[in-house]
Amino acid sequence: MVILGAYYWVNARNPLSIFSKMILVALAFSWLGDCLLMFQWGGELFFILGLAAFLLAHIAYCTAFFNTNRPQKRSDLTKHPWLGLPCLVYGFGFVWYIKDSLGDMLIPVSIYALTISTMVIFSIYRYGKVPYISFGQVFIGAVLFVFSDSMIALNKFYVAIPYAAVWIMLTYALAQYLIVIGALKQVEREKKVLARRMRKRH
Repeated sequence: MVILGAYYWVNARNPLSIFSKMILVALAFSWLGDCLLMFQWGGELFFILGLAAFLLAHIAYCTAFFNTNRPQKRSDLTKHPWLGLPCLVYGFGFVWYIKDSLGDMLIPVSIYALTISTMVIFSIYRYGKVPYISFGQVFIGAVLFVFSDSMIALNKFYVAIPYAAVWIMLTYALAQYLIVIGALKQVEREKKVLARRMRKRH
């Protein structure tokens, strides 16, 4: 996360938009969540703290995706809001599937599931407002993030998954990487548009 954050900052700065600032905030909270979840000896406390850190990361991602520029372009999600329905169905369906194993963690996990589902919905909001490759990379990254967190929940609360750590980290790292490079493609487009406007003024 530190390397991805540094890479993003170097390529997106001068100046940093609200979009880019929120991407960096999301990466920072993700790094914090990674660190907290490594303290397995801390029991549920460190798991809850890690969950909270990732919750804030997803809120930051939601804020970033919603602050996509080109206000003159209307997102397809606003025209077809049902496109976000599968995300909510999956999130609540997944929690319902493992609810008997969650115990006192039912409410925190439910809140987290709602938030990460909303993050995917907000990634869909970018469709039609950003280059298609940027949309695709961020959207796939968001979906992989859901898969990674789903495996964490299944492995911790429901049933042991063979080689869980490998699959979780693989999908998580790829998810964050795709979000970062997809976001940078949006930033590159915005910088080109700004440069053209500056040339026209002069």
